[in-house]
Parts: sequence; structure tokens; C-alpha cells
Amino acid sequence: MNAKIRKSISRKINTAQYENVVISCDLEIECEIKNEEDLIRCQNELNEKIIRDYKNTEYLILNELSIEEKKAFMETSSPHSKKKLNFSEDIESEIFG
Repeated sequence: MNAKIRKSISRKINTAQYENVVISCDLEIECEIKNEEDLIRCQNELNEKIIRDYKNTEYLILNELSIEEKKAFMETSSPHSKKKLNFSEDIESEIFG
């Protein structure tokens, strides 16, 4: 039996305050499925392909748009005061003390 399996992955990346980029990938494959093992094999194959496609797409988009870091903003009590978070400094301080 031939079956089509389709998966998609989408991610919303906050690139600046009030600015987002949405990256989406969608793939479909056709597989010959005779039993449950064939179905699992096809699903695993599609998972690997969609993840690889997403990573390549994200890399190309972020490079093309010259976005070097993914920024995050923390809400405070005032909607007008936002603090830019620097995750690389936080991670370095956790690792290196």
C-alpha cells in the first residue's frame, strides 16, 4: 500500500522589539507501507528530512536578513519599559561562574 505522509514545522522568532520572523517548512513523502515497521521507518525518515530542511532554511533566512542573535524581551509592569535579555551572557555566567 502506498501512503503519503506529511509533516510541517514552524517557528516564530522574535528578532527585535515588536518584530518577528516566522519560518515554516512543509514536506510530504510517499512510502510503500506493508507493515508497522515500514510506517515507523517512513515517519523517522520524514522527521530527519523536515528537521534538516528547517535548520538549513533558518540558517539561510537569518543570514540573509543579517540577524545574528535571537533577541528576547521581558515584560515589566509598564508596557513601555522592556528589557532586552542577553542569553549568551547568562549562559556564560552559569557555565563559567
